[in-house]
Amino acid sequence: TTQVTVSAASGAPVSLNEVGPCVINGTSLVALAPGQCTVTAMSVGTTTVTQDTNTYVLTVQAPPAKKKRR
Repeated sequence: TTQVTVSAASGAPVSLNEVGPCVINGTSLVALAPGQCTVTAMSVGTTTVTQDTNTYVLTVQAPPAKKKRR
């Protein structure tokens, strides 16, 4: 789980969208399985500010295998 904080310099609202083995829950990005998770942040445009989109790709790795006890 990673905390996510987003803002636009213009103060315009920012929405987040995720694709892949992850989910955004409030301000938390939660990995569900190994793989690539793409997070897109979108701010809406106004008459004085253009719309903006930024995309981030995160690689989620599987946890290390547990060692067997002897």
